[in-house]
Amino acid sequence: MLKIFIYNEENRWIEETQILLFHDICAFIDTEHEKIYIWEGPNIKRARKRKAEAQLFSLLSENSDKNWNIIENQNKFPSEITNQIENMLELAKENKKRGKLKYSKFSTIRITFAIITISSFLKILSIFYIASLLFLPSNTSSYQISSTNYFFMLFVYRIITISTLILFSINLLIAFYEKDFWLIILSIIVISIDIGILLYISQGIFLFLFQEGSTDILFLIPKSDFIFFIILNLMALLIETIPIVYETVSFSKTYKKYIFIPN
Repeated sequence: MLKIFIYNEENRWIEETQILLFHDICAFIDTEHEKIYIWEGPNIKRARKRKAEAQLFSLLSENSDKNWNIIENQNKFPSEITNQIENMLELAKENKKRGKLKYSKFSTIRITFAIITISSFLKILSIFYIASLLFLPSNTSSYQISSTNYFFMLFVYRIITISTLILFSINLLIAFYEKDFWLIILSIIVISIDIGILLYISQGIFLFLFQEGSTDILFLIPKSDFIFFIILNLMALLIETIPIVYETVSFSKTYKKYIFIPN
């Protein structure tokens, strides 16, 4: 009976029969013939390999009294195992050939996917939120908004923007680590625009010149000024949102098998 295990990012051996990455180390355990075939990916680090093998041998000595024959020379692997390796590497090879597979760890794949997915949602939410301001009470010359709602509007917008700023700051670090140059550029764009939005709305009550008749409770904002505010922010949000959503869809298509398989 042949059992297949890979050494995962939590530094433990787990059973896996579907996917191999180029930085993995994999053990094919032939219990019937008491043989262990150890395959190592071309991108595996030596320290990781030594640690994986030491843990494997320790587990075998503690849980089995068999005299295992360890085979690391891939030229001596039987065709059954060679074919299995080829099948498990198929997706990784295909994506590498297309230049798509940049990420080397399950953790960075999943964190990146979570960040861009959440950011897509937040940016789309921001677009609808800002666009909804067009429907505030108004007359021919001004929009009418209570002071409470005015500051609440800016508070909500600020919180959403800060959230995406933090998320893409984390994403920028991951993109540098994984050398994902497109995501580095996208992260810098998003961070720059978000900082610009935060600086802009930090003016608070000084964002607009309120019309005569405004009170401490009710603000009358010139219609042209308020529409300019909405259009300006929608343009900034669209510049961010379109590539973020595109990247989310593209990333999920490329790495879907790595995102959703269990550790």
